[in-house]
Amino acid sequence: MSMRVQRAIPFPSSQEWSEAHCRVARTGDHFEIVADAWLPGIAPDESRTEATDQLDDVYRLGQSSSRRRLESVPADPFWSDLLGFSAYQSSAQKQAARAVASSSPGDSLLVVLPTGHGKTAIAWIRMLQSPASVTVVVVPTVILALDMERRTKGFFRGRRDGSPSGRYAYTGALDSAVKESIRRDIREGTQRIVFASPEAVVTGLSASLIAAAEDGVLGTLVIDEAHLVEDWGSEFRPEFQSLAGLRQVLLQRAGANAPVTLMLSATIGERHLLTLETLFAGSDGALGVIWGSALRTEPAFFANSCLDDSERDGRVLEAVMCAPRPLIVYTTKVRDAAAMASMLRERGLSRVALVTGESTESDRRAAIEGWRGQASDGRLIDTSYDVVVGTSAFGLGLDFSEVRTVIHACVPETLDRFYQEVGRSGRDGLPSMGIAYWTDQDFRTARSMSRTTLISPKKGWKRWDVMRSNATQKSARVLSLDLNSLPPYLSEGFMQSAQWNLRTLNLMARAKLIRLSQAGPPDAVPGQSRTEREEALQTFYKDAWSRLDVTLLDGLAGDEGHWRERVAAATDVLRRLEEEGFAKLIRMTNASECIGSTLAAHYSPRRGLLTERACRGCSWCRSNHQLITDGFYARPPDPDPNINGLLGSGMLPLLSRPETSMGVWWKDVADRRINLPTLLASILRRCIPAFIGALDAEEVRKIQRLAPGRPMIFNESGESLWTQEGPLVYVHSAEGAPLPDGLVDRFQDGLPTVYCFGENLRGIDNPDFNHVDLVSNQMSLRTALGRL
Repeated sequence: MSMRVQRAIPFPSSQEWSEAHCRVARTGDHFEIVADAWLPGIAPDESRTEATDQLDDVYRLGQSSSRRRLESVPADPFWSDLLGFSAYQSSAQKQAARAVASSSPGDSLLVVLPTGHGKTAIAWIRMLQSPASVTVVVVPTVILALDMERRTKGFFRGRRDGSPSGRYAYTGALDSAVKESIRRDIREGTQRIVFASPEAVVTGLSASLIAAAEDGVLGTLVIDEAHLVEDWGSEFRPEFQSLAGLRQVLLQRAGANAPVTLMLSATIGERHLLTLETLFAGSDGALGVIWGSALRTEPAFFANSCLDDSERDGRVLEAVMCAPRPLIVYTTKVRDAAAMASMLRERGLSRVALVTGESTESDRRAAIEGWRGQASDGRLIDTSYDVVVGTSAFGLGLDFSEVRTVIHACVPETLDRFYQEVGRSGRDGLPSMGIAYWTDQDFRTARSMSRTTLISPKKGWKRWDVMRSNATQKSARVLSLDLNSLPPYLSEGFMQSAQWNLRTLNLMARAKLIRLSQAGPPDAVPGQSRTEREEALQTFYKDAWSRLDVTLLDGLAGDEGHWRERVAAATDVLRRLEEEGFAKLIRMTNASECIGSTLAAHYSPRRGLLTERACRGCSWCRSNHQLITDGFYARPPDPDPNINGLLGSGMLPLLSRPETSMGVWWKDVADRRINLPTLLASILRRCIPAFIGALDAEEVRKIQRLAPGRPMIFNESGESLWTQEGPLVYVHSAEGAPLPDGLVDRFQDGLPTVYCFGENLRGIDNPDFNHVDLVSNQMSLRTALGRL
């Protein structure tokens, strides 16, 4: 097939068509263009046929047999009531939603869900359950905060229960009056949800959040992209880890109304999990994990080694010209990204944007809006770019699902960075490509950057010693520290020294020498006027960013030898995990095993938390001619997390002990129709059980309506709910069928259960008698209603 185009500007020249792997024939004042087959480059032993089909599959889009196919599942009543959805996007989303909706004050949950399974809706659950409480969502970038604000505005459009200011993103560029209104609304519990950076949360918003916690209106602390607590918090953004200190204050000030902590991510490895467990365990010391981890199935991977920068840049140019778009080109260094963007533009590619950590907020916003064809307020606009060249600062949490290709003109310093960046393609569930070109120098650069900058034990001790010496003793084990304290080897520090002090304390927290908490405001002084109190608070919050409280967990934290030993051990763990991670990166680039196997092992942090292999194409599989099914070398089933122990909360009313069961029987059909929904709603208002059994749609809606804000978890057949350890309510059918085996097993296992049945139900072991005549732990429906 050929295409006829003009020979004049703005169309490409004959040479430019040739560089894009097209054959050119001149016919008068036109060119006849025929596209040649192109591949990113494969090793001699790789199957060219398979590689070609994997590239062609990207162009098939929705006609591809390898497109993502999530199996939706019927929604629980609370999900439909809160969000208006008739189904969950997947089993993993269902399990996550149930666990979050069942959570109790002070709980801490880590939800691991793949891209495309609806993490945003999970973050909204508790906000919608409790209209009079505030949800604060910590996000890593301004762009993500603005994008989430756009989605939130869309959700509340036409409703009357949004935030008073109509704004949801708390960013540096926001007008000061709007910032103040958001802070005020947080304190008053009317700011339904707010998106902010960790820096903003631990500084500008901390006073309002503490006030909200004290008044019991702070409902949830959400940390989005939670893997960054480790990836970024250990080094250049320590505020990600100092969030743990603020959270401790919020839990303490809120008391019985302590906020739930919810962490969301698609990619959690061993070091991420260790950090989150250390810093954000719940008030009971536990971290609940909803493990729905799954590898992305959309990308096919192509990797190529180059002799030098010149060859690599030439191959990147070729790929940008020939690969499916929109696409991203990643480099490691800012100057390399700028040089790459300039080179592409000089070769005639005008629709190229540049986004790095040095880009201004307005430049970044303009690039993203021009790339995806949508303004930050949701309006559709003309696109300006097909290609974005950037560093790792670009793309995190970006809501643009149609990226078809990601090219790495470098070796990313970690396997996490590589996978997360490739994962920005194919978010719409359609096939995509990941292409990497590298040189030997790129490996050396990656190796040097893969090592987190940690303070040495010698300097760390000096910083801890001077902070401890300058501290205010608040109790026998609690010290109030000044982050501006200078070690003896510095005469002035500015902000850099305070950052190093914070890194030192974060490392001590990892070593379990201390527990961090944000310095709380001073207590009111008897006889203090309101004006004096406000002035005291203003003085405190002016410098609050520079103060942290620490609780000593180790009685030898003041002994230099012991301190160095514990910190060195914590450092060794971090270094071991870094070395193991880089070794996996080397295995991936050497094509010594399927890339899906490497990634699956990396994202299986411990026994019971496993990620299965997935691969649509990689060098190893194409070389070893693995069996292909539906376009895949390996395609795992959708994840279905086990949430036993996280589902349901509270003690079932009507039970004398948590481990007992109680039967409730109705007299006749009229008794059931009139009184049963009222009883079940009354139970739901007192605890959060799972409901199983013979309830029709109208009854389910009535129960949820009678218990607003309470999550009704219901499945007619029971699925895996029979074995869950939490409270359960079963409604038997009216036809007189025997009680199901799952219910009988619960009786034998002593799991808390209320079961409802008709008076004429025959006995389990003795059908000559009615069940009500054979068991003692039973009561009539009317009696049960009277007790509640």
